[in-house]
Amino acid sequence: MKNLKNRREKLIYLGAMLDGEGSIGIERLSPCKVKRKGKEEWQRKKYYYTCRVCVVNTFLPMLEFFKKEFGGSINYKNASTNKQCYRWHIFGENLESLLYEVLPFLWEKKPHAKILLDYRKTVGKTGWNLTNEILEKRNQLWLKCKNLNKNGVPLKSSPLSPST
Repeated sequence: MKNLKNRREKLIYLGAMLDGEGSIGIERLSPCKVKRKGKEEWQRKKYYYTCRVCVVNTFLPMLEFFKKEFGGSINYKNASTNKQCYRWHIFGENLESLLYEVLPFLWEKKPHAKILLDYRKTVGKTGWNLTNEILEKRNQLWLKCKNLNKNGVPLKSSPLSPST
């Protein structure tokens, strides 16, 4: 990582790590209730969607490098191994600008990144009061990501596939 001289080289490295060790997708959280003062209240009445871009790894210096270069945060993640595992993740506008920069250097996760960029177009200042139209759009984008994760990226979109 010390040998990476410019922004382009750093983005190429990040792209490779996102493709191999990373996750780019949309999470869907279910409606739920919580107990407050002995009474059940809705915490979320509708599904809630959020973007996810992260790299999980045991090599903390690499994740610290990503945080320094691209922003975001790092937290400890429980792992099934004996090694400590960490997660670097990035949110919001920082996520969006980074996706535009790293997009040319993604292979496997490029379709996922494009879906997240479409999702970011639904983000405004509406907060929790989203229209049903926006919620449906987010649901469709979540389903696209889910389908990519289930079925994989088509081989023809890989830069390693033979040209015909």
